[in-house]
Amino acid sequence: WRGTDPDAYDEIFDQETGEEDLTPLIELLDFVNNSTDAEFEEGLAERLDVEAFARYLAFQDLIGNFDDIDGPGNNSYLRYDAESGGFTVVAWDHNLAFGGSPGGGGRSFGGDGERPEGFEPPEGFDPSDGFEPPEGFEPPEGMEMPDGGARPGGMGFGGMGGRSNVLVERFTAVEKWDDLVTQAKTDLVASLYSSGVAEEVVDRWAGVLTDHASDLVDPATVADEAQAIRDFVAEQE
Repeated sequence: WRGTDPDAYDEIFDQETGEEDLTPLIELLDFVNNSTDAEFEEGLAERLDVEAFARYLAFQDLIGNFDDIDGPGNNSYLRYDAESGGFTVVAWDHNLAFGGSPGGGGRSFGGDGERPEGFEPPEGFDPSDGFEPPEGFEPPEGMEMPDGGARPGGMGFGGMGGRSNVLVERFTAVEKWDDLVTQAKTDLVASLYSSGVAEEVVDRWAGVLTDHASDLVDPATVADEAQAIRDFVAEQE
């Protein structure tokens, strides 16, 4: 929330479709950030598809997506329905799901700092340092760095690095909506994981890569990555 001036949101939100009008978004941000708890619980469903949002949160958790709405960049899309006047949270990409890590290094590019062959990170950046900013980093005007100097993220719903988002925090603080997330997790585990659907999908796409892209990706790498996803899925069941 940066006030009512649309220009204040230029570097934070990109409107991808429709006429350039941030009024609905600004009104949503005002409500999410400035409403009382009673107002929030009473009025959120008029502004946001709460069932779809609960399912979104459940799914992001089940696939271990590091880069979702309460990740370091607060990355997600907001789809606005001009007829209903409501929003739906839509997933960003999922390249950091199932243990993937920033920098394109796959599951090996993580806590041990191992980097893919030929990868050169930006000067001063080391992913094994927990996303500490490079020495001398100066945040843009108006951006406050969180305690500990964690990597700055998006500011759409109040997150500034780490896993924080005011919409998520307030949503899950309401018991009936937190229960929706829990139920959605149960349903998704049954329909995607326990049913074997996820394993079938992994097998199918691993086969596509092995059969048709072995000149681009080593089949051994495909096999290792596919097994890592299977192992991740098994832990969620």
